[in-house]
Amino acid sequence: IQARAAVLSLPFLVMGAAHFALGWRAARHLFFPLSFVLFMIPVPGLEQRTNDLAILSTKLAHHVGNLIGSPTIQSGTQLLDPDGGSFKVDDGCSGIRSIVALLLISYIYAMVAHRQWGERVVIFTAALPLAIPANAVRIVSILVVAKFDRTFAMNTWHNYSGFFSFGAALAFLLVISAVMRGGSVSYT
Repeated sequence: IQARAAVLSLPFLVMGAAHFALGWRAARHLFFPLSFVLFMIPVPGLEQRTNDLAILSTKLAHHVGNLIGSPTIQSGTQLLDPDGGSFKVDDGCSGIRSIVALLLISYIYAMVAHRQWGERVVIFTAALPLAIPANAVRIVSILVVAKFDRTFAMNTWHNYSGFFSFGAALAFLLVISAVMRGGSVSYT
């Protein structure tokens, strides 16, 4: 009846079966691949948090835009341009998908590239505070591009700017990793 409990029990069932059949030495190698199942479980209340994230991203974009000379007026999840334009940050642009994707990638990278659990935790938890400002920068970039060509900004740039902001967040994760390693980045 409870889908989350059924999905959550799958890794334990597989680990238990492998432990029973092959022993702990073989079963422990399944921990990392089976832990990905946790990213498939819908988190209760996460869908409802998208509006809060959209408001946070809008606030950040408003303040950054004002700092760089692209003034706006914020009203909820809407940014109003003094020239008469308006931009609405929908729930789909709240950054929730970027957060989940960045958390998954940071988890994989931390588990593969770092041996100490403290470093792994730092890399994994750094994904959240990196994804939110990256999304705000994406919104600001759309506002800046709209100053020159609104149609291009609302269509083409809106669709592809996420690759740049997501890439920047990944680059910052690699910088954090390099600092923890004393200046070297590892991919293995």
